[in-house]
Amino acid sequence: MFVQTEYSNKSNNNNNELTRSSPCEPTTENCDVIFKDFDVITRFCMPICSRDNEIREVALDVISKTVENWLDGVGSPKHYRFADRRRVVATGAVGGCAYADITDNLFSEISIEYLDLVTLHLPIILRLSLSCPFVNVREKCEHILDVVKRRGLPVPYPLIHGPSAYINADELPPLGNFNEKTQELFIDAFLQNNNRLDHVTQVMGYHPDYMDHFLRTQNFILKGDGPLPFDYRHYIAIMASGRHQCSYLIALQKQEFLVQGGNHTWLKGLDHIP
Repeated sequence: MFVQTEYSNKSNNNNNELTRSSPCEPTTENCDVIFKDFDVITRFCMPICSRDNEIREVALDVISKTVENWLDGVGSPKHYRFADRRRVVATGAVGGCAYADITDNLFSEISIEYLDLVTLHLPIILRLSLSCPFVNVREKCEHILDVVKRRGLPVPYPLIHGPSAYINADELPPLGNFNEKTQELFIDAFLQNNNRLDHVTQVMGYHPDYMDHFLRTQNFILKGDGPLPFDYRHYIAIMASGRHQCSYLIALQKQEFLVQGGNHTWLKGLDHIP
């Protein structure tokens, strides 16, 4: 989530025409669906959040097989229903990704809710293929995207290469080419932030000593002992990010707020908090 993407699709079939969703005001209905989407994605990818390589390998195999099963129309998506998802896509609450109408293509014999589950998870699989500090996770996610593409579904690709629009991607070393200290800090940040190595941290890779102090301070404020509940801390972070009009950090802190069990109706505005 929150990877700025478009979907690559070279098909001439009008039924596969890509559309970009338009902004909309949050409603109770689409907030509920977004929350459900987020919960599904979080539970799906959480097993790879481990330093143990064997645990990650097992989790990656499960994720890969699950996606392939969805493509074959098998599995048990009882927790998810396409009708809700279609409503979110139509109203533009899917983080800036375009989606294809695949109801009449070669997957037409497969239940649409399985294909929709694949589409739902593609942005986070793309993000992991680009910015996960573990090389086996990046390679496996690239493989999953390739499988989806070969099966005929549109695959997302990043609009911006690298963690910053202001720094040429060629000027930043690729993940895995940093020194050992920086790599360990990247892993710490990834595990602390629920399978995410955010853009801010990646840019700080140029300054590992500063990044070390920054990550320690951030972890203490947001996850250390203290009287404030964790979801409250991230809600304050949302307001602070909004004060500086930083949409990327707002989106990031919204996700963390939900991970910590925050009330998703609060995200509709200050009028909806106690």
